[in-house]
Amino acid sequence: MTVDHIPPKNLFPKPRPDNLFTVPSCYPCNNESSKDDEYFRLNIVLREDTPEHVEGSKLFKAVMRSLTRIQSAGYKKSFLSGIKDLEVFTPHGLYLGEVSTYDVELTRVDKVAARMIKGLYYKERSKRLSDEYKVNTYSMTNLIAKQFHGIVQTLLQLPPNFVGKREVFSYWSMSTKDDPDSSVWLLLFFEATAFIGFITPRKNIFKG
Repeated sequence: MTVDHIPPKNLFPKPRPDNLFTVPSCYPCNNESSKDDEYFRLNIVLREDTPEHVEGSKLFKAVMRSLTRIQSAGYKKSFLSGIKDLEVFTPHGLYLGEVSTYDVELTRVDKVAARMIKGLYYKERSKRLSDEYKVNTYSMTNLIAKQFHGIVQTLLQLPPNFVGKREVFSYWSMSTKDDPDSSVWLLLFFEATAFIGFITPRKNIFKG
């Protein structure tokens, strides 16, 4: 057994906070998740608004350094191959020029967010999430944000929780009345990037 940081400690610039949280994890699972954590950090930090954040700007420099390491050559090549130019317009149709964008494997980043929710569940309940339950997680794209707008607004009325520095990571959760384990979670990184997740019994298929 090893320990897994929830959220991944690489999201916090050095010197890292001393109140980071860990959960028990078998070595194969923990070791396999490290590359996903690196990918997650890369995509969070390279968002247009993250470098403008005080903590995000510190992490941005670390991410750029990581891409220059020799062992990151293949990873860097894969990332650069996904960069493309995109035309940008104002809401009224005024052309603003082109910006560089990159493709994101949403399934991969959602997988990391789901692992965080399982870890936060352990932190809040002091027990492992039963195999009878599953976690469905969604990146808060414009479509998802619109679809779950009411749930998000309800969660934001609750006091926020956080691990490490609140400016880096905060979260909200709410359980159903009939089943305390069935719950909805909102994760927020650098006060800009959000994910929403649902813990539901496996016998039920969540339709969103």
